[in-house]
Amino acid sequence: MQAKYTIRREAFLSAIDQFDVSTLPQEIQKEINVLCKALKEQATEDTIKQLDSLLKKCEPLKKIYDAQRQNLKKQESEQERSKGFPVKNDNPNQEELGSRNTNPPTPSSSNSNSPPSTSTQSTNKSTK
Repeated sequence: MQAKYTIRREAFLSAIDQFDVSTLPQEIQKEINVLCKALKEQATEDTIKQLDSLLKKCEPLKKIYDAQRQNLKKQESEQERSKGFPVKNDNPNQEELGSRNTNPPTPSSSNSNSPPSTSTQSTNKSTK
């Protein structure tokens, strides 16, 4: 089934469940039954064209279908919004930084804020 027809398929099948098909002429009832079977198997461009043609013949069914379709679209958009933004790599490459990065690299071996080691102090005292 093509994903782009999923909402239309579900909306039509839902509308049929809510609509009293027996109020329609026999010819349209048969057409609905054939279309429902086709849509349950696979929603194709041809079945969607048949669906559009059928809805033009039956305005009460079209109203229910349109309402169902709008509800499904709304639900789908809410699901998309709840997923949030995709994770993005926030660490830029060196090339992306360019000349704006004016901070020099910090050497890892020297730390001027640490006190001198005790072994150096003890050797200084013994030489006096």
